Amino acid sequence: LAAWADSPSFSIVIPSWERLPLHDDIDQVIGDFTAMSWLAVEPQHCSFAQKVQAYHQAVEDDLSHKAVSGLKALRSVAMKNRGKAMLSFPIVFTNLSSTENLELPEGFEMGKSLSQTSQVHLDNISSEHGGQLSLYWDEGKGRFPEGMVAEMFAAYQRVLEHLEKDDSHWQQSDFAALINAQPARYQGLCLSV
Repeated sequence: LAAWADSPSFSIVIPSWERLPLHDDIDQVIGDFTAMSWLAVEPQHCSFAQKVQAYHQAVEDDLSHKAVSGLKALRSVAMKNRGKAMLSFPIVFTNLSSTENLELPEGFEMGKSLSQTSQVHLDNISSEHGGQLSLYWDEGKGRFPEGMVAEMFAAYQRVLEHLEKDDSHWQQSDFAALINAQPARYQGLCLSV
């Protein structure tokens, strides 16, 4: 994302759906148990493995405070900053692997679903089943120039395949040549994150 963005610093929203063990029957409660982490991505001059470890720790630290709603905290910041620039978090990284073993109550069945949020421009959705990683990007219509997201996703796949081929690749810090970002091809537009 940074290779295509108008700024090397941006934030990614990471939702989680773990229920806090507040009661013995919490798994019988129907409700929204979404917790959010707003991960600040900053340029770092270290290996990819070190970046992953640092970002993973930041998300774990954020989610250790699940009892305090991140949305409530953002509302508080927005109220204090009235009249100033609106906060925008258009990139979401959704990991559905934590929902694969979801047990539905008797009489319920899993159906098709569609999740769309007007503020989300790009949702990276991943899941792992049987040792296979599945990825797709859900993009907001009209948010990007034609073909740009396809190129970004192809570059994303190249980086992941590169990392998978050889463990030593995790020690690299720069994948610019592999990504080959060319935002200028899209009328000078770049990803605003």
